[in-house]
Amino acid sequence: MAVTHTISVELHPTAILWDEAHRRVYVRQRNKDSVSVIDSETNRAIRTIRLQPFNRAVSGIAPTALALSPDGNKLYIACGGSTP
Repeated sequence: MAVTHTISVELHPTAILWDEAHRRVYVRQRNKDSVSVIDSETNRAIRTIRLQPFNRAVSGIAPTALALSPDGNKLYIACGGSTP
């Protein structure tokens, strides 16, 4: 029960999803409209997924939940924020 690593991600990380098969951790940043992908073997953020689901850029997408497809090949992100 001790901190072993600190991994920097973006603003307001509040949801975490563990993908055991691919050794990835997904962290949503509600106030940054993004999801960080962390390699759990190296304990480093390896990618940031910016959420812009509309034809024009908007802020306030507010990702609220994360889920993986049963085969682990798709990441689903529920968003509770703005509409275009």
